[in-house]
Amino acid sequence: MPTARDRVLSALHHQPVDRPPRDLWPAPAVESFRPDELAEIRLRYPPDIVFPDFQYSRGHRSKGNPLEPGQWTDAWGCVWNTPQRGADPEPLEAPLADAGQLAAFRPPREVIERMNLSAIQRSCTATSRFVLAATDVAPFQRLLLLRGPATLEELQRGTADIRRLLNIIHDYYAREIEVWASTEVDAVAFGDSWAGPEGLGISLDVWRDLFKPLYRQYCDLLRRGDKFAFFRAGGDVTPVLDELIEIGVDAVHCPLHLLPLETVVQRWRDRVTFWIGLDNPRMVVDGPREAIRQAVQRVQAAFEPHRGGLVVHCPWPPQAPFDHVAAMLEQWLAPPHPHPCHARRIR
Repeated sequence: MPTARDRVLSALHHQPVDRPPRDLWPAPAVESFRPDELAEIRLRYPPDIVFPDFQYSRGHRSKGNPLEPGQWTDAWGCVWNTPQRGADPEPLEAPLADAGQLAAFRPPREVIERMNLSAIQRSCTATSRFVLAATDVAPFQRLLLLRGPATLEELQRGTADIRRLLNIIHDYYAREIEVWASTEVDAVAFGDSWAGPEGLGISLDVWRDLFKPLYRQYCDLLRRGDKFAFFRAGGDVTPVLDELIEIGVDAVHCPLHLLPLETVVQRWRDRVTFWIGLDNPRMVVDGPREAIRQAVQRVQAAFEPHRGGLVVHCPWPPQAPFDHVAAMLEQWLAPPHPHPCHARRIR
């Protein structure tokens, strides 16, 4: 019987597995306000991937509580609003919207300096599961949050100010990745949200010139530390998926409902591990359970999960009922059903 870590490693190397490894991602509100339900799900369906014993500290600019209703400020100085308890926060104020603030800006290096590496190491050595560090490393998204509406125009023009700010963000994130690469975790997750339902939200030239080199450096740092690179993408990433694979991304998470499933399977099934779950992420909230099971079956049929190359990403948003989450996880234990969108294996 393989250990949980062995199962994930086999999947990442596209080797056969007894079942696809599962990765449960409960929202912070689920962890804080529904601990009994979370414990029950973890007992019934033990995750193969776990997070290290770690929580980022607050920065000098941090104010308020992200989980409670009202405004709060993150470590970078970006102001958010949480509309109701446990809801997803909404950005309110970009601290560098006034270009005059750029020269004096400094990233929250104190957050990295306070990382408790000994606790991380202890939690890694105490488990036989695959340990994944989940970071907030997302340079494009952070650029938008800091600079605000001017970001896209300045990126297109390649202004000195936007490049300087991006370099500040990148230097901070590269240091964060470097610290994680020095620990005993198995993989590090980072990503970005430059893609929408219609494809990239920035030009391909801008993506290649300004952002691809950053992601390449993160992957290189992880490779030198013998870590896997997990990439969380928003929107349709098919225009750049070949290049993400080229720079060293091992596993990619992307919203399947925005992608042409047959094309994805035919072109990339054997080249990168897909870190995915339902073909529509709203399903675990809206249900019903039979629709959730059918959504899992569609992904099972397309990806042939026992071949490896698939890590099941199981999101648990705050609004999702317990029985919906259980139905999703239970279906992943069932054998896949034939489905008309089943794709040929590329030889």
